[in-house]
Amino acid sequence: MKPLWPMHAGGIITLLLLLAVAWGVGAGPRLNAQAEYWQLLAQLQDCREALQLAQNSEQAARARAVFLRESITQHPLVLHAPGELNERLQQITDLAVRIGLQVNGIEAGDTTRFTRCNARTILFTGRGRYHEVLDFLRQLHQNMPDTDVVAATLSGRNGDASAQASVTMKLRWYTTPTAVVARR
Repeated sequence: MKPLWPMHAGGIITLLLLLAVAWGVGAGPRLNAQAEYWQLLAQLQDCREALQLAQNSEQAARARAVFLRESITQHPLVLHAPGELNERLQQITDLAVRIGLQVNGIEAGDTTRFTRCNARTILFTGRGRYHEVLDFLRQLHQNMPDTDVVAATLSGRNGDASAQASVTMKLRWYTTPTAVVARR
C-alpha cells in the first residue's frame, strides 16, 4: 500500500496556491471593499442617530418656545415702579397676616440694577405653621409674580408640623429700571 501523505501534501499545496491566486485576482480587494463598506455603513448609522437626536432636540426646543409664548401671553408680567416699595411691603404684610402668619419684620434691602429691570431684596421674618408658610408661598407666587423667593428658612420643633416655627425669607422684587443720570 502506498502512503497517502504525498498525495495529501500535494493537494494542500495546490489548494494554497489556488487561494493565493484567487486572493490576488480579486477576492482580497473585494474583501477589503466589503470591510470598507461595513465601516461606512456603521458611520452612516451613527450620523443618522445624531441627526435624529438633533431633530428631537429641535422639536423639544420649538415646543418649549411655543409653551413659553403662550404662557407669556396668558400671564403677562407687569413690573411696577421702584417708588411703589412701601405699597409692595404692605401687600406682602397683608398677605402674610391674612394667611395667619405673624409678621415680626419686613424690610427692604439692596437694589441690583440690570438692563431691563431692577431687583430689590426684601427680608421677611415671622412665625407660623408649616401649612401657613406653604400657603403664603403659593399665594405670593400667584398674586405677585414679580416677586420670587431667593432663600427661606423654617425652623421649629422636629416632627411637629402644627407647632409655630420661625420663618425667615429673602425675597426679590423685580421693578422697572430706573434712569441713570450720566455725569460729565
